[in-house]
Amino acid sequence: MGEISDEDMLRARFNTDEDAYFFYNEYAKFKGFSVRKDHKTVVDGRTRRRRFICSCAGVRERKWTNLHKRRKKARRLTRCNCPAALNIVYDDELNMWTVRGFMSQHNHVLAPSGGSHFLRSHRKVSLSNAVLAQNLYALGVSKKLVMDIIISKSGSHAAAGCTARDLYNQMNRARVERIIDGDANLVNSFLEDMNVRDPGFFKKIQVNEKKQLTKLFWSDSQSQEDYKLFGDVLMFDSTYRTNRYDMPLVVFAGVNNHRHTVIYALALMNNETIDSYEWALKTFLAAMDGIAPKSVITDGDAAIRNAIENVFPKSKHRLCVWHVVQNAITNVWTDGFVKGFVEAMFCKGPPDAFEKKWAELLIEYKTVAEQKWVHNIYEKKEMWAEAYLREYFFAGCRSNQRCESINSVVRVCVKSGLSLIELVDKLLQKIRHIRYRDFEAEVNTTMTRSAQIPNLTLIGEQAEALYTRAGYEYFFKQLLHEPSYVVNESYEDGEDIIKYLVNRHMHPNAPATVEYNREKDAYNCTCKLFERVGFLCRHILAVLKHTHVKALPKSCILHRWTREAKSSSLDFGTNPTTSCRLGFGLRLKELEEYSRDLFMWGCESVQRCTMVKGHIAAFDKV
Repeated sequence: MGEISDEDMLRARFNTDEDAYFFYNEYAKFKGFSVRKDHKTVVDGRTRRRRFICSCAGVRERKWTNLHKRRKKARRLTRCNCPAALNIVYDDELNMWTVRGFMSQHNHVLAPSGGSHFLRSHRKVSLSNAVLAQNLYALGVSKKLVMDIIISKSGSHAAAGCTARDLYNQMNRARVERIIDGDANLVNSFLEDMNVRDPGFFKKIQVNEKKQLTKLFWSDSQSQEDYKLFGDVLMFDSTYRTNRYDMPLVVFAGVNNHRHTVIYALALMNNETIDSYEWALKTFLAAMDGIAPKSVITDGDAAIRNAIENVFPKSKHRLCVWHVVQNAITNVWTDGFVKGFVEAMFCKGPPDAFEKKWAELLIEYKTVAEQKWVHNIYEKKEMWAEAYLREYFFAGCRSNQRCESINSVVRVCVKSGLSLIELVDKLLQKIRHIRYRDFEAEVNTTMTRSAQIPNLTLIGEQAEALYTRAGYEYFFKQLLHEPSYVVNESYEDGEDIIKYLVNRHMHPNAPATVEYNREKDAYNCTCKLFERVGFLCRHILAVLKHTHVKALPKSCILHRWTREAKSSSLDFGTNPTTSCRLGFGLRLKELEEYSRDLFMWGCESVQRCTMVKGHIAAFDKV
């Protein structure tokens, strides 16, 4: 803006009073002062006069300067009765706003050149920066780093158009706007919006008589599809309390063919009673078409245990190993006991082997044997001792710590004091991240091959082509150990059964027995690895080599671990968020992508830059 005289100002005409304010504010920015809107005159419902003044006009009221017991330090004085002002009136003949008075003189020092962006009327968080800030903050970027990114994107502090405090205030206002209607209503609207975009989306909400949220459950169609494929094992975690409402988060999780965590559903509840857990489990069952899991892993809470017995009576219930060990450390202080306890827990033999180890442990630590916790945990041995769980399929999982990635999100939300709607939003983002990792694993499995093909080359090559990358890596360990095992003896046990005694070389006293059923072309081993995990053990592989079998029998392939277990056509294009933010954000991103090439072209020369600026300016008139 060039130099403007007082006469130029008095001759100015404006279509609207907002045009006049914009012009005066730009003039103020050039001169080095800030502008406030002062009084206006309204006649018959129409604004007829307006006055814009320097922000230093007037003085602070005495009642705000004479407080002796104020808790906060008084702000520095900015008002000094500055007379600078612009008065405009509406001219009915011209149908325009005209200037009736203009005072250009100030009674204070003006801001130095380049310093106007610190003054209030010239500080504004643009809509594009506001959206960028909210998106970055939602991804876990700190507010300070968000500001640094916006400054870098704009080219300078001045070009950013706002201070860090302006940005933080705007982000807080946006957050308040999201929760002002109440979390229950907002969460319900949030999930309703997801239901529109995902017809298979399942949700259930309960509120009390005060319309406060008491229970919430949700699962999208992708989660339900994952459960149909990999829901044989369910990890149920309720160990983390969330947000300001102190509501426990319930995570329904499992493991897929890439041995990655997969989330089936999430729930929030206002208490941890048997009734609440039964509600969560029954709702989960309804969402999954009534299909119950074969096995369930929990943290051992009594209310959860009773709820599972009532809702999933046929599912095998296992206690999380990590929680059992932590309880042992907490309840038994005797040195050495926990180590012996863990050895007994992971005893690979049959129940008799565990009982022997347990008896030896109590003999060694006699003072511990009478403790109530030791007695109670022994009564639950069939839920944590490997010897009693070896015939049940748990996909290699012993702990519900796979839910830790979800709980880490909750910890961040609790620490930040985020609201319920913000927690739900963060959880959905985390699920998207988990699914993206699955997609990456699908691509890596398809596009790469393992360089590790050991003995039993044909079976190894078949397995490498059959299983996912992670599945083959697990199976490879058994292939790697197979050469150390030999078949010492075989005999028929009935018309269709052949039994093989398999020993590790130089260890003849600990044979594993492999049974082959001719009619079913099926194998099973006393080590029970296939029953527990779903991959053939080294003992059966030794028998296959011994009998010159060159391919894995169909009965020895668990489909859930194969590449074909799940389609790789996953959708990662839609970011779950509120509809208004979703639509605006996506459109902004799309336009930014289209404009980047145009701006790069315009930077090549002064002429191109002028051309691009001209076209952009033309849009301001549309």
